[in-house]
Amino acid sequence: MTDSITVDDRPAAEYYNTFEKVRDPSHHCVHSLDTLEKLPTSAGFEIEATRRLSKEVKFEKWADRQRVSRRGKSNLLNLICQASDALRSMLESRWVDGILHFTLWEAVILARPS
Repeated sequence: MTDSITVDDRPAAEYYNTFEKVRDPSHHCVHSLDTLEKLPTSAGFEIEATRRLSKEVKFEKWADRQRVSRRGKSNLLNLICQASDALRSMLESRWVDGILHFTLWEAVILARPS
């Protein structure tokens, strides 16, 4: 299973999901790695391996993939700037040559039936 992940801190995770929903109104939920690992185990699977993968993205390109309006981009930038310490450490947002970069995280979970 492969999916996006967020931080374990519940308020920060909810904030992150709001952030994703502003970009993509069809977005449902990004879970923490801990929560994501419980899904296969609760269905009778045994986890053999888990990997966290990071992906650096450029803000404008990331937002443009969902055709976010100028106002929506402004809202997203404000959300990044106002994020909690826990979320900021996950996003690792930084400006490089006038371009905002940040990091998205994914988990790959390999599981087999118990």
